[in-house]
Amino acid sequence: ENFFMFINRELENGIEAYSEIGYYHSFATQQLFAGTTLGAGGCAVSGGCTQPFLIPLSNYWLNQLVDSSGNKLVDSNLITNGLGLYKSRHRFNAPRGYDSDRVTLRFLQGFRGQIGEWDWDGAVLWSDAKSKQKNFNRQSMTLLDQALAKTTPDAYNPFCGGYGCSDESSFTIDIFRENTTELFLIDFKLSNNNIYDLPAGPVGALVGFETRDEEYTDERDPRLDGTIVYTVPVGPKAGRTYPIISDVVNSSATPASSGSRTTNSIFAELQIPVLENVDAQVAFRYEDSDDYGDATVGKFAIGWQPLDQLKLRYSFSETFRAPALILVNEGFLGRSSSKNDALLHYAIGENQENYSMQRVTEGNPGLQPELGENESIGLVIEPIDNLIITLDQWSIETEDTVGIFGMENAILLDTLIRAQGGPSECVGNPNVIRNDVAVADIDWSAAGLCPAGLVERVNDYYVNGDQRLIEGFDTSIVYSIDTDMGIFAAKFVNVHYDTKNQKAGGDAKRITDAGQSGGVLADVAPVGGAVGANNLLGLNGSIEDKYTLKLSWRNGPYEVLISGTQWGDFLESGNTRKIDGEKVAWTVDSMTMINLTLGYKFKNDLRMRLQIKNIEDERAPLADETYGMFWGDLHTDFGRNFSLELFKKF
Repeated sequence: ENFFMFINRELENGIEAYSEIGYYHSFATQQLFAGTTLGAGGCAVSGGCTQPFLIPLSNYWLNQLVDSSGNKLVDSNLITNGLGLYKSRHRFNAPRGYDSDRVTLRFLQGFRGQIGEWDWDGAVLWSDAKSKQKNFNRQSMTLLDQALAKTTPDAYNPFCGGYGCSDESSFTIDIFRENTTELFLIDFKLSNNNIYDLPAGPVGALVGFETRDEEYTDERDPRLDGTIVYTVPVGPKAGRTYPIISDVVNSSATPASSGSRTTNSIFAELQIPVLENVDAQVAFRYEDSDDYGDATVGKFAIGWQPLDQLKLRYSFSETFRAPALILVNEGFLGRSSSKNDALLHYAIGENQENYSMQRVTEGNPGLQPELGENESIGLVIEPIDNLIITLDQWSIETEDTVGIFGMENAILLDTLIRAQGGPSECVGNPNVIRNDVAVADIDWSAAGLCPAGLVERVNDYYVNGDQRLIEGFDTSIVYSIDTDMGIFAAKFVNVHYDTKNQKAGGDAKRITDAGQSGGVLADVAPVGGAVGANNLLGLNGSIEDKYTLKLSWRNGPYEVLISGTQWGDFLESGNTRKIDGEKVAWTVDSMTMINLTLGYKFKNDLRMRLQIKNIEDERAPLADETYGMFWGDLHTDFGRNFSLELFKKF
């Protein structure tokens, strides 16, 4: 449900009042496959995973199992830990799912008028968004342990195959998440198109201020936020508890968080006619925030039109981007993830199976805004009526880029430190916490390494990173023609990236250098060295080209719109396997999606549009390194889908 209303009215004193009222409500439900405890790989069978699934010796159904000699399994030498049987990848019967309810309200009240030769415009905006999600058919670790420990036939039976063969109701639960965001904004602007006369024309000016209050809350279920705590009772992970582990199967512990920010801004702009065919723009903006501090940025732009059909333009601007509130205020947060351990690869000489470990992060109140410089130069060509061609070369350079070092990089650094230090280096990267028990079946002496255990946790906090440079070239062609059969229009856009480079400094450079041919990490580092550093173009979703084409036909109340987008191919750098002695990365193919819209406008100005997205029903190209086996940040995998839009202006 989406409702939006504009109200404009001129008051008796000549001031214009304008209002906007918006309401949006959505409800979504989805059913997923049944859940399993957190942890994968060899750690599951030894009880070393994030959420160990232990069938204790007391379990009634475990006591019904016998070995090949007919003796009870619990009395045999097949169970040697004295605790019971650890099970890997146990999947419950009931399918998980969620119901999500979202409501957004938006109110704006503004006024505009004149004071002498100055136009003024001021407004107040309030926006509030709420989201509540209920996740059903989840399991409590505490209640699961109780159901498994029973000595009677009503104990949970984790051995039966087939749905419904064992009652899960005693430990099945619902959990919730509630989010709110609120924005309150006041702004006021004064503008004058003629504050001073130059030989080429009048100088225009705009000045103004803005104040913003932003707030957010993220409330989690008591079994996730530490109100109800689960502690691993026995085994290798005995004593592990919140905030490393939660009481909900397949969910990491997540504290509730909240934050707010108040930002005050002033800004000004001048439009200057330098010559009859040369115009310039100068602007600045100052912002002062109560959490990250202040920043001042400016802009200069100039345009020269030597011919009616040709215009040259250049602009330079400074930018800043404030760190997101959640990155500043989020509490201690652990997330279970399955990653490759480069140290095992280095020690054994072969790539090993990924296994479960935890990534730990926390909000950083010391984060600074990202600062940037944007520069562009281009042409606007109009060779004939209704045909506009624009060509722009541009660059974006940012400093203090907000991000993380990354789990893969942290483990690579740990491997590098240990490999360079030899058998006496038993600490490695202090942000990589390994189990005290060394991995068996590895000849650590032959590898020249201090014996080490599996990774349990990687501390990976948000920081301001190094310089990033993105350069590219944009092409746009727009044409329209009015005929007796209607108005035909076309728009073609190509965004081409020449450079996307994240400067590798400090530890990232150490990893990159060690990953080159002949380096310590040459056989274990991914293609390109440190993940997320150096040349990123053509890697991991950073495509070189994106093409967009829009075609339209309108005739009276009828309209037909066709749009198509093509995303170029790229490589995944996570593959470190070699073919004929060379590292070869997986290629994610290009994707093209075409949409069709049919519209009709009734005599009462009601507009109806039927849209068919992805009319060819194309699936997202197969990926190897991402969840769902496709790059969700770039591609969609919804297939063909339909929507109906009704629009009425009152």
